Amino acid sequence: MQREWRGIPRFFALLMAIGALTGVFGGYRRFHVEARNRRVEIGLEWAEISQLAQASGRTSDDILTQYGAVGVSTLIVQEDTLAGLELAGGVHADRFVGPGADALTSVTVNDASQLARIRLAARLRGLQARGGPSHSSARTLFHLPQADPLSPETLIVPADYPTLKTLGIGLPPEA
Repeated sequence: MQREWRGIPRFFALLMAIGALTGVFGGYRRFHVEARNRRVEIGLEWAEISQLAQASGRTSDDILTQYGAVGVSTLIVQEDTLAGLELAGGVHADRFVGPGADALTSVTVNDASQLARIRLAARLRGLQARGGPSHSSARTLFHLPQADPLSPETLIVPADYPTLKTLGIGLPPEA
């Protein structure tokens, strides 16, 4: 006959003791893991740093050094988009009727380096059309202000401009 300890067999008492020790050990480990998760990462957006540098007459490096000294550990840089360039005045879109009575969008890009960024982004995504502006899939034409929208230097993209507005064109050159 097995001996009982206040009505509980020793086997079950041993299992309860092992379970209690395992729970204490698990709680101890979780406490230490959670203690490491109490850190907070503080980040600033590049646009804010640039604005602050311009407003204060200091360089971006000075501003970054100042904030780094007080614990800012992350710099957030957002990719430029055509919509952002349009808001900043870097591109201007106009609708016109092209060859074959197709409705096209002519996008004037104010800077050759911006046009190069747009051209690269379109090529990387497979959006650059082959052939001239009369190509049947042409919908949006990117060109410099002095260039004719139908010139050979024009970037021809087979997508509507509203669809392209969210096209990422890379990081800002000053970032």
